[in-house]
Amino acid sequence: MATKAIIENNIVTNVCTLDITKCYHPDRQALFVDVPDGTLQGDVRNPSDNTFKHAGNPRTITPDIAPFSPQEQEVPQAVFKSTLTRAERKAWKAKIGSDDTVDAMQGLWDETPNASIWLANVAENTEYKDALTNLKAAGVIGDATIAKLTTLLKLDRDPKGESNGPENP
Repeated sequence: MATKAIIENNIVTNVCTLDITKCYHPDRQALFVDVPDGTLQGDVRNPSDNTFKHAGNPRTITPDIAPFSPQEQEVPQAVFKSTLTRAERKAWKAKIGSDDTVDAMQGLWDETPNASIWLANVAENTEYKDALTNLKAAGVIGDATIAKLTTLLKLDRDPKGESNGPENP
């Protein structure tokens, strides 16, 4: 069976070595062209002589060090409160009205229920940078909850994908 591929902007985007009439819708079949055997996804076509050059190995993204956005470190109220233990939720309710951090976070969530709070301890986060430290000092949350939130929200990493130290790549 011949190798067929879809080529967009001189880059092979899809390769099929099977019968395209059995694998693809007729509209999609029309996009396939014949290519030499061994052509791989990502290969670059030279349009002047219709030859293909292997582009090398595609860049592998490792999830532990891949860049991510600050939005991935934001926590909505439902997620935040689901990480709290029963005792911590009681402590949270008891601190409403008497703790600035609890009041600021709860106030935001009361005004905008779908709002998310960025908890990363980085210079760009001016509002809630020290929220977890303050909540721990006030006796609202413990180390286990901080660890859960740190893992869930990648709080031990800089949102630009840069390392915050050798133990946190």
